Amino acid sequence: MGSISSPISLHVIVVGGGICGLSAAIALRRAGHRVTVYEKYSADADAGAGIVICSNAVRVLRQWGLDLERAGMFQHKTGYIVNGATLKVLNVAFGEDSRLHKRNDDGDAMYLTTRQDLKMLLRDEAERAVLGEGTVDFRYGWEVVDYDPERPAVKFGDGTWVESDLVVACDGIRSRATKVICGYEDPAQPTGRSALRLLIRDEDLEAVKERYKDNKFISDRFHHDGTIWFAHEHERLVVWWTCRFGKIHAFDVIMPDDGKYLSKEDWTAKCDKQVFLKDFEHWHPLYRDLFDAADEAPMLWKVCAREPLKTLRKDKLCQLGDALHPMPPFRAQGGTQSIEDAGALEVVLAGITDKSELPHRLAILDKLRVPRYSCAQLMSTVRQDDRNMEERFAEVLKECRKWFDGEAQSHRESLSDDSFELSSDVRSGQSRELAEVVVVVRREGSG
Repeated sequence: MGSISSPISLHVIVVGGGICGLSAAIALRRAGHRVTVYEKYSADADAGAGIVICSNAVRVLRQWGLDLERAGMFQHKTGYIVNGATLKVLNVAFGEDSRLHKRNDDGDAMYLTTRQDLKMLLRDEAERAVLGEGTVDFRYGWEVVDYDPERPAVKFGDGTWVESDLVVACDGIRSRATKVICGYEDPAQPTGRSALRLLIRDEDLEAVKERYKDNKFISDRFHHDGTIWFAHEHERLVVWWTCRFGKIHAFDVIMPDDGKYLSKEDWTAKCDKQVFLKDFEHWHPLYRDLFDAADEAPMLWKVCAREPLKTLRKDKLCQLGDALHPMPPFRAQGGTQSIEDAGALEVVLAGITDKSELPHRLAILDKLRVPRYSCAQLMSTVRQDDRNMEERFAEVLKECRKWFDGEAQSHRESLSDDSFELSSDVRSGQSRELAEVVVVVRREGSG
């Protein structure tokens, strides 16, 4: 009877220290590997925006033992679609009275937070030393400008290269890794919309609360109960939720990109606050009052997207997150899919006994993730304020089925049954997730 080989610890370079990079670092550490994270910004860089974590990512975070409530996150309970000019409720987008999205049968929920709070939670976990697991080392102020998938190695701005056993690119929508993996330029393209994001302290809204205290619908919105408003009017969509133990109100504003704001694919850009306020002259006065109370100009981001890539890897280089699957924010699946990427990465790269296994392990990652993120990207094109939302969903569902019905299977490679086996519980879990992808993304993406 042959001896059983012991797992080895690989040295893995993760490029990018955002939500995706931090999640990948946690996953790789849990899988027993030595991780070095290179991030071009400083450790305290703040994206200054809110984020909704859908329940498909919450499952991964809970598997990692993370306490979301303790981090100040609110569970999403109710979502109202309202007219931005009159505040008339047009539909209930989520909750017991909703005909669009019910609470999941398995009890999972979405959570409301800020990007910074989520990053802090992930970074604390990534830095935690756990006996029997791998390690994570962070290097801030290091910008990666190129990749070599064969060595594999990364190149820094000063021309130096650093090698490892595996490189995971999590460096965002303009990652050089996409061209290296695909062999051609395939940049994300503007969708014709811009996203303006801002955070307002609850204490800065006291005057607004006082002004509308006799309007029960508005005053109830200031209660910290996990409610989201989706307000739309004149091709503008405003999403409003509360987070950080009720101390912060987060706003995402999606509007046509008419060049007025000079938006770009850079989360550090800001717009002129007065120009922004002028866009809401014909809305209910509540919104001008809210936005006028902000002490900073909104963050500005050009909404870009790309057709799903047919692979996420080449040799010993793979990419995850926005580098791999940029998508519009309408289904709240951007950050969620990044965390899902990491969850799959952990499963696939655990228990490696020889470096020669890497190509086949990455092929399995491809097989699991390509259909999943492709459907998420397609579903994310459907807006909450689309007058023909149900019809659009039907169109997208038909397109999504191609990833599972044999019409778009170029991403799949033949995998011999005896070359590598996942445990039966993992196999069944992954198969269930693949089968549920369309239902999950639609059901959970109301944020």
